[in-house]
Amino acid sequence: MTTGLPTPLIDKEVDLRDFRFMPLDIVKLMNSETWALASGNEAKACINLWCKAWHQVPAGSLPNNEHLLAIWSGIPDWEACSDIALRGFIQCSDGRLYHPVICEKAMEAWGRVDNPKRQGVAGAQAKWGQPNTAGRTRSARLAEARRKGSHTKKEWEALVDILGNRCVVCGVSSDEERLCKDHIVPIYQGGSDACKNVQPMCAKCNSRKGADITDYRIEICPDWEKRLHERLHTSETPAKRLAIEKDKDKGKRNTKRKASLDAEFEIWWEHVPHKLSRGRAERAYRSARKLTDAETLLDAIKAYAEQTADRERQYVKHPATWLNGKCWLDEPDEDPPPDGGNGGHVPTVARDRGHISEDNIAKELELYHRGIFRRDELHPDTEAQLAAQEAEERPDGQT
Repeated sequence: MTTGLPTPLIDKEVDLRDFRFMPLDIVKLMNSETWALASGNEAKACINLWCKAWHQVPAGSLPNNEHLLAIWSGIPDWEACSDIALRGFIQCSDGRLYHPVICEKAMEAWGRVDNPKRQGVAGAQAKWGQPNTAGRTRSARLAEARRKGSHTKKEWEALVDILGNRCVVCGVSSDEERLCKDHIVPIYQGGSDACKNVQPMCAKCNSRKGADITDYRIEICPDWEKRLHERLHTSETPAKRLAIEKDKDKGKRNTKRKASLDAEFEIWWEHVPHKLSRGRAERAYRSARKLTDAETLLDAIKAYAEQTADRERQYVKHPATWLNGKCWLDEPDEDPPPDGGNGGHVPTVARDRGHISEDNIAKELELYHRGIFRRDELHPDTEAQLAAQEAEERPDGQT
């Protein structure tokens, strides 16, 4: 026995020398790399050796003997064709060469036919308690692999999606070719059916894989295990994931827009004549920007600041009030309003310049009685009229 090599792929008792017909998987053959590379003599050698292996014991194997192989190949230039002719054969620990596909077909044939040799093997096993490995078909090996580890349909679909819905070898899309499950460590070599041991491949790449146990998933997505775990534990479907990606893009756009609005607001705020309630002003500015552009708002607030430069602060609109009232649409004041331009309310600086009208006196009195004006803020004309009214209301003899 040779150490370091895999165990034989088929039980040593499988003998198909009485079987005149060997099944040929046309799909695997035509899609295989061996058949694509083989020339005339190489193709002939392949067929001859496959047929010879079918009638060896155990079936599906050949002796590792160059002289015998050269004779059985049926071609004169064996050394030139041997590499192609022996593609797919694996040397096992008993020293023989085994072909996985031929062994698989041999096990299926051995399991279907109830022949005397198989009955004898079964009897020996029943008597001596030997494990029944001779009649294992691929389905039996798959069942054993699933006992070691299995995966669900959801896990498989998530894995394929994470790897881009493509063959991990050639990159062909699942829209172009149907993807099949490739067991990285083959089942016939003791591999499990767990998600850690499967990867998506197209039929062509899977058929010419041979004994290759390369994990191509790491090259495509190094953190595929972490992403698979997150996908399965967040119940994330492709549609939901697409929605999440859209939300992320929308969030990025909103962040950029907010940063742009913040910069615009800072410039606009510098020209506000009466800086009060900044938070309300920011919210009002964002709403106003949905109705007009930043340049219009900036030009309008500059014009308003110029118009109210000589007004007292109490007569200048708050920035949020100005925005919510759409005051950027107001026509500019070509002539200042009467009595100092404050809507009829005479500022203190104007009260010292002379008399005011009866209308303004009436307005000041109204504001005084409402508690908005203090008595010392009234114009002397208003104060005099207020004193006269109070004198009339007092009973005779009271001062």
